[in-house]
Amino acid sequence: MSRTGGAQVPAINPSVDLSESQQGDLRAISYAITSLAAVFVALRMVARRKRNNVGPDDYMLLVALVGFIELLIGYEG
Repeated sequence: MSRTGGAQVPAINPSVDLSESQQGDLRAISYAITSLAAVFVALRMVARRKRNNVGPDDYMLLVALVGFIELLIGYEG
């Protein structure tokens, strides 16, 4: 592994201002991905209930999703 030895590393995209906050963008992406996950979990539960094949793994998936949503909401405040 070589180091740069104090040399300047060029910016990947010089038009991006790294001093401004990206928090709003990251929050929007987190909400979108979580919403998509909730849709897929709901579809999985509907499909499993139609076949009467709901198992402990499905309930753990719901617990994990609810826990993640609580975590996401907790960072709001």
